[in-house]
Amino acid sequence: MSPTSHYATCAGYEIHYMEWGARDAPVVIAWHGLARTGRDMDELAAHLAPRYRVICPDTLGRGLSQWARAPQDEYRLSFYARIAADLFDQLGIEKAHWVGTSMGGAIGTVCASGLFEPQLKGRVQSLLLNDNGRALLPRALALLDGAAGIELMSRDGSAQAQSLRIGASTTIGNYVLPRLLARFVAAQPGHASAWRSKVVIGNTAAICDAVAAFELDVGLIEGPCHQAALAVTPWHQDEMVVVTSPDSAWARMSLAGERVPMRTLREGVWLVRELGSGTREATDQSLLPHLRSYRRSIELGSSEAIKHAAEAGMGVACLSSWVVSDALEAGRLCRIATTLPRQLRQSHLVVHRDKQPTASLLAFVDQVSGAENTAP
Repeated sequence: MSPTSHYATCAGYEIHYMEWGARDAPVVIAWHGLARTGRDMDELAAHLAPRYRVICPDTLGRGLSQWARAPQDEYRLSFYARIAADLFDQLGIEKAHWVGTSMGGAIGTVCASGLFEPQLKGRVQSLLLNDNGRALLPRALALLDGAAGIELMSRDGSAQAQSLRIGASTTIGNYVLPRLLARFVAAQPGHASAWRSKVVIGNTAAICDAVAAFELDVGLIEGPCHQAALAVTPWHQDEMVVVTSPDSAWARMSLAGERVPMRTLREGVWLVRELGSGTREATDQSLLPHLRSYRRSIELGSSEAIKHAAEAGMGVACLSSWVVSDALEAGRLCRIATTLPRQLRQSHLVVHRDKQPTASLLAFVDQVSGAENTAP
């Protein structure tokens, strides 16, 4: 049985695919590996065609499919999953079996899980991967990341030098990174015909996950990193301070020169961040050995929300001096004198160990590493 050649518009691109078998037969998606094309699947497809409708796509940028217009954003598993979702819909495929080699297996895995395209969850009936695909996935992601940079440089070298994807955990992203980024951008040449950079702000765990997946070039985090794939470099330190409303009894004690005793601290309402944030991990490590637990607590999703809640008298908080310096100077918060030891938090810079550094990344790392004053 001979195959037929077709194109489908998926995620705004013309994606080429070979089709084998009867259109009313059960569907098999056969997706090729990293540097290959859909024609790699010809022998398998010919064997399956008497019983199945077999679809063998060329991935974006491979074979006869279009190349990406924004390679740094689109040569990603998340974008490939979007293409796959559109391909299902364009071809009227309700459910399919998936055979994937190397990168094709990785695409099938994220499609089956619904990680990036929830509408695909449950539509991949079975998933057949080769062992090389599982073992080589981290290296495949690194090669995809490097290929995106090479393609961008081939179009406009200066654009590649000025494009950067930066992640920062929330305290650094809101209070420190804007000044560092302004200095960095001001020092870059402005002659590229077109370039795009982006900043992602999230909790420490989310930023580390994105750097590990090559979705970000570099991360600045205020908590410890638990990703073995990342190279972690100590960066700046900030002090964690205990603050509350100046109208509180604890504030009046501190202004009178008294220290708030530990038993009183244990009875307080503590305003804390969510699990996974660098601030929460830092406060847990410094406070819980002394408090034993937060007997009464309110969890909020950002340090800014905690600061405003403390100003409103909702409770007591342990926050970075970067966050509360303006409120302390304006008298909206009061620093509490306690018997707790001084609490310093170490921030870190993280990049993937297999990341191919660009001139822009090296320049950014050099500048932020040499920045002496990060205080607001």
